Amino acid sequence: LGLLSLLGIFLVLVVDSKPQAHDIIERSNLKQKFSGEHMIIDHNLLKAYKEATGYVRFEVERSLTRGQRGADTISVAGGNFYSAQPLGVRDGIDYGFMGEVRKIETAKIRSRLDSSDIVQLNCLGFSSSGEVFLVDTERLASETAAQLKAEKLIYVSEGQRIIDRSTNKSVQTLRLREARKIISFFSNSNSSETRKHHMKKMLEMLSQSVRALSKGVQRAHIVEPTNGALLKELFTRDGSGLLISRDIYDGIRPACSSDIPGISEIIRPLERAGILVERSEAKLEHELRNFFVFTRDGATVACAYLKRFSECSAELGCLAVHPKYRRGGRGEAM
Repeated sequence: LGLLSLLGIFLVLVVDSKPQAHDIIERSNLKQKFSGEHMIIDHNLLKAYKEATGYVRFEVERSLTRGQRGADTISVAGGNFYSAQPLGVRDGIDYGFMGEVRKIETAKIRSRLDSSDIVQLNCLGFSSSGEVFLVDTERLASETAAQLKAEKLIYVSEGQRIIDRSTNKSVQTLRLREARKIISFFSNSNSSETRKHHMKKMLEMLSQSVRALSKGVQRAHIVEPTNGALLKELFTRDGSGLLISRDIYDGIRPACSSDIPGISEIIRPLERAGILVERSEAKLEHELRNFFVFTRDGATVACAYLKRFSECSAELGCLAVHPKYRRGGRGEAM
């Protein structure tokens, strides 16, 4: 995170303190009560969260400033950058000090970002009357990203992944509509797996990612808490975690002239092996209007030729996938 800040990337950190609060709650022999997906927060539980949040905030600031010297120092800004309101009484249940986001102070946040600060938000928000409420950090992150019109929303998971059972590999990309289908499927499932903590946590991150993308955020990422995972996700083509996108980041489109070198790189080895008919650069350019490409972060990873003769007949040819991206369903998609 410190490196990203020094590279000039604007960062807003939303820090959760639930694990630390749970330790305090257990040591104090307190009990947590839930109604549906929400906790019921009384004075004693709120006190535990205040203690945990204060500790986490200073630990984050200490970690980010460690080892920084000279002009390139990292400044972390914390404070009341959003306001909260109580959940109140719902279906006869009083949720006490459990709250929700009321307003994000976007102007204040942008001012600190323009000063090259890292902005830190936590799970405790203040109401206009000065009361403190516990809010859901996944939703807080989603709402903040949407209102700031952020390019990316990034969640750090507890190690959860989505596995494609047909390949037994981690799913690396999801389009917005695919993410919605997954959420809908598990929301309507009564499976015991769906009720487990790790599954609920993943579905919550996925749901909030979809919510942010629906409000204008371009991409959402879910990465594992391992060294280098964030840098790899942001600065390598294949990343390290899960990307959810609403643009054509990993999709099919008609080819254009700038795609010819990428198409050539894919088909030349297959032409030399006698698998595909040879096409010169000039022929590729002439037939380009009939080509489609499968792109990933601007790189061509698959191609196909579709020449239409009528509304019900066409010729499919030159279907090829880059060796590095085979067995991922791209050929089938083409």
